[in-house]
Amino acid sequence: MKRKAFLKTYATRIALTLLMLCLIVYTVYHAIGNSSAGLLTVAAREITDSRYLEGEGYVFRSETVLQAEQAGLVDPLAENGTKVGKGAALAKVYPNTGGFTLTDGQRLLDSINRQIRILQNSLPQKGDSLADAAGIRADAAFDLLEIQKLTRAGSYENIPALEEEMLSLLGRYDSLTQGVGEIERALDEATARKRELLAGSTLTVTAETPGYFYGRDAIDGYETIFTESELQTLTLSRLRELAKTDPVPLQDAAVGKFADSFRWYFAVPLADAERYLTAGETYTVTLDGSEKTVLPMKCERIAAGEDTPVAIFSCGELSPGEVLPRVWNATVLVSETRGYYIPEQALVQVGEETGVYVFESSTVYFRRAAILFAGDGYYVAALTDPDPENDYFYLSGNDLLVVSGKKLYHGKVYQ
Repeated sequence: MKRKAFLKTYATRIALTLLMLCLIVYTVYHAIGNSSAGLLTVAAREITDSRYLEGEGYVFRSETVLQAEQAGLVDPLAENGTKVGKGAALAKVYPNTGGFTLTDGQRLLDSINRQIRILQNSLPQKGDSLADAAGIRADAAFDLLEIQKLTRAGSYENIPALEEEMLSLLGRYDSLTQGVGEIERALDEATARKRELLAGSTLTVTAETPGYFYGRDAIDGYETIFTESELQTLTLSRLRELAKTDPVPLQDAAVGKFADSFRWYFAVPLADAERYLTAGETYTVTLDGSEKTVLPMKCERIAAGEDTPVAIFSCGELSPGEVLPRVWNATVLVSETRGYYIPEQALVQVGEETGVYVFESSTVYFRRAAILFAGDGYYVAALTDPDPENDYFYLSGNDLLVVSGKKLYHGKVYQ
């Protein structure tokens, strides 16, 4: 068949075939373009975003080291942190007549006093019964685990107190299961050794004003360095000077220290303190030393003017018997923002409205978002109710956020 005759016969058929192929390509292209397979979505979820400031700070307090008229063996009459009134007896001082050096004699007395405390606490307490024995032993086992944990961490400050508590609990367990005879005999022997060591005339030290008493073991030598009066004009450079100052050596005649008030202060350099802290507001502060302590603290003021501001907090809380370490690592919770988590790539601007695209029932919709906080790679939007008066509702917790898609707009339909 000649070319002309072939084209004449099949031209219409060829044209129709090419047209059908074009229609198929066009349909596939647009079907793919409008397929939800091209979208990447994540569910909107609620989060609470917390912001913290961290630094190493120092405790300031109005404290006085108590001195006896003469050196001797100091037998405290009150435990650490005891609130006492004016004229209360704080400690007795005995002459060192046992043939020891004053240091060795005091160490021996402290050891006997500790043994007496443990034995006294080993006796059954009011309401104890044999049914309580298993629980008491479990508490002692928990203390042992805490001691092992602190030992592994190299934090030894609180181990003596935990050890004393553990030994007292084991003593109570023995008292309930085996009787109190052995413990009472050991207590009588320890008391007799103490009487023998503390012979001669005594000198009693009393409180001149109401306040809080702490024994010799609580004296760190910084009582006259980190004082409340320093806080009035404290700066970062002055704080650094105080931190480098050598502590005052413990004097032989020292019997303990006395705090005028339960209130104490904490000064800590914090970057961005001026941005996030407000004087007069109370913040949750986590003090991290040998163990973590979480306390509410009031921000008294912020000392600025140097490279890092110094935040000065006050606090009126202490656990009974607790001795405050001078230095703490502090974490200050400055704000908490609750809202919807929005990935950075999901946030869009439509006209003057800020929001996101969401995917619902094969259709893309724009939702407004009231941004509360911009984080690193994300935003937090307010938890708001839909606005029935506006076509663009606010983002809600049931929405699927579109984080990736092409040529998006409100009302775009996907097959």
